[in-house]
Amino acid sequence: MAELREAVARADAGRALVAQADATAERDLRARAVGELPAPAGGATSLPPVAPLGRG
Repeated sequence: MAELREAVARADAGRALVAQADATAERDLRARAVGELPAPAGGATSLPPVAPLGRG
């Protein structure tokens, strides 16, 4: 039973992190839309480009 409680606690913590990241991303998108934040270098995300599937 303790293992189940730990798993639920980890899942809840994960959901909280996702919700926080979602809120941050939405806030940043809104700020960029009105010019309060510059767009990240390289386009819509700061992630490096990825080769298309089957070509890399």
